[in-house]
Amino acid sequence: MRIAVRRFRHLYAYCTENVWRDPRDVWYVKLLKVVNLSVKSFFDKNIQTLASSLTYTTLLAVIPILSLLLAIARGFGMRDVLIQSLYKGLPSQRAMLENSLDFVDRFLATLSKGVFVGIGVVFLLWTLVSMLRKIESVYNHVWNVRKGRPIYRRITDYTAILLIIPILLICSGGLSIFLSNFVQESINSPIGVLSPVLKFLLDLSPVFLLGVLFVGMNVLIPLLVGMTVLLPSTKVKLKNALLPGFVCGVLFYFIQYAFVHGQISVTKYNAVYGGFAFLPLFLIWMQLSWTVCIACAVMTYSSQNFFSFNYLAQVKKASARYVDQVALFVIATVVSRFEVGADAVGKKELADRRQIPVKMVNEVVDRLCDGGFLSAVIDDDGNISYQPSRNLSGMTVEEFMNRYHEIGHSDFIEEPAVAAALDRMKSLLDVDSEAYRTTTLSQIL
Repeated sequence: MRIAVRRFRHLYAYCTENVWRDPRDVWYVKLLKVVNLSVKSFFDKNIQTLASSLTYTTLLAVIPILSLLLAIARGFGMRDVLIQSLYKGLPSQRAMLENSLDFVDRFLATLSKGVFVGIGVVFLLWTLVSMLRKIESVYNHVWNVRKGRPIYRRITDYTAILLIIPILLICSGGLSIFLSNFVQESINSPIGVLSPVLKFLLDLSPVFLLGVLFVGMNVLIPLLVGMTVLLPSTKVKLKNALLPGFVCGVLFYFIQYAFVHGQISVTKYNAVYGGFAFLPLFLIWMQLSWTVCIACAVMTYSSQNFFSFNYLAQVKKASARYVDQVALFVIATVVSRFEVGADAVGKKELADRRQIPVKMVNEVVDRLCDGGFLSAVIDDDGNISYQPSRNLSGMTVEEFMNRYHEIGHSDFIEEPAVAAALDRMKSLLDVDSEAYRTTTLSQIL
């Protein structure tokens, strides 16, 4: 028993901590690192809170979203298909949907009359763009991106999203209805030997049913993959998003399935709570849906960047002098490459040169950019490299280290007594002063 407990502890320690020290380039070590980082990121980045904020934002944008969907569906002659899809997704809330659709129709009619044309369109677009900006900020938080898209990129990308996604959803709804009717007619058909077989498979195998519905909702997984790849303001590799998109797409389906069928049990409470009985279930579904979407982004981030977290525990506890050594190596490498006319260098290449953890290089490079030593260069493929922001070839090591240590905010405490004491500390930290070499800690104050 003790041996089993000891082995379990050893395995747990390896899976949670020691795996980051394992240099082997094999698939199961990589998988452990991805799973480990995904779980840590899910809790460290407070995904539930982010999902709650997106739930609230989406709730405010329900009417504008329905308006956009109905307007585009009407333009393609598929308004009835969209409405039928909504009724199918909310079987117990037909009266509520009818009232909502009637309100949306009146809202769209108001947009096309008089002075409300400009105001209504601006309000509609502002609500949708605000929701997209909030979603983008959440995905940037997952990817540790500090700057959002430029204005021109927002205009082009958001316009494409607002036009393409509704069309895909409408087409998906039409295909789903077609396949559902086809399966039902095949089961009820009195001819053909395949009808009993098909019914048996549907009754026996949820996987078969999942496959049918996956074909019917064929944009769900591509939609998750597309959101994961396109929404962050950084380059996301498609190959890293495929498996997370599939896993989260299947999970998303089960959540949607539970939501649709859960409405049947909610209807019994309508006599007590009225129409509000549906609201908690709807909010829970939306919260879980956004959680799955963000989890897909977290898994993709972990798959693409797990190598950046080698020696994670050591990086967190790295000494200030060791970080200074890495900073000096980074700036020297960038300057020397710039002097000989070589291409700008990226973070991963800097880390690979001396097998330095990428996470440490990321922090040092970001700090050098904040201090004005480096500037980012983005090529046509979206790859980010770095070069000196000014001529640094004549700067001495002493001058660089002094300026590097001054990066960030300082002298912001206005209390006179504290400010005076900190000024004295500053003078004591002058390495060339006699006080730096002779003053003891007991003599400082």
